Amino acid sequence: MAGNGGVIGPTQTVTPSTPDIVTTVTSSTPSAVTTSPVTSKIDFIVVAGGAGGSGKRGGGGGAGGYRSFTCVSVSGGAALGAVTIGGGGSGVGGNNVGNSGSNSSFVVSCTTYTSHGGGGGGSQEPGGRAGNTPPVDPPQGNPGGGVSGGDHGGGGGGGATQAGFNYTSAPAAGGAGVDISSTFPGSPIPAVAGGGGGGNKGCSGAPGGTGGGGAGSRSYPGTGGGNGSTNTGGGGGGDGDANPGSGGNGGSGVVVVKQ
Repeated sequence: MAGNGGVIGPTQTVTPSTPDIVTTVTSSTPSAVTTSPVTSKIDFIVVAGGAGGSGKRGGGGGAGGYRSFTCVSVSGGAALGAVTIGGGGSGVGGNNVGNSGSNSSFVVSCTTYTSHGGGGGGSQEPGGRAGNTPPVDPPQGNPGGGVSGGDHGGGGGGGATQAGFNYTSAPAAGGAGVDISSTFPGSPIPAVAGGGGGGNKGCSGAPGGTGGGGAGSRSYPGTGGGNGSTNTGGGGGGDGDANPGSGGNGGSGVVVVKQ
């Protein structure tokens, strides 16, 4: 009999846990990921291309659509399907709306998982709303901030977790994206899907949202809106009325897989 309340029985063997395998896919490919022999489920995100910012005190571009999937069943030792990485929309000058981003997708077990490109930043003239992700179900982002009714600045683009800000008496920041550093450890991209900042006629443009959103620019000296970061789906920043100048380009999308 074991002393001190011990238990008699067979020796228990503890199997060490297998470290996560994280794959970050930054360009389109027919087959980017092969599962390990023991993999039965994967987690992944699909981020579309961010939109371009607008000119003429323009709104920031909306972040690319963001979707997250967990515990998706797969076969061990198998090549998964095609990945399409959406490009960012181009920024524009003058009284124009920024170009939308392109869709990203990932094929797993004959099912295609798609995120939609961000919506382009709205301009002051004609008035409009700053960029947002398209109205899809389930939602893939947040609306952008409203373009100012005055002669100052545009709203911030919508991000994955936060709407863009309206221009009031201060530049309108882009909405925040998603920090993926803890859920996808080891990925070189720590955060994704931030909205672009609004352009401003005053002394400074607005910051982009965390997750690759480009900053808005001021009017003088005019530099044009900042670009969204590559492979984050970040929206481009709005232009503060540079001449010549334009809103920033949106950042391309990304797919990140953990097994």
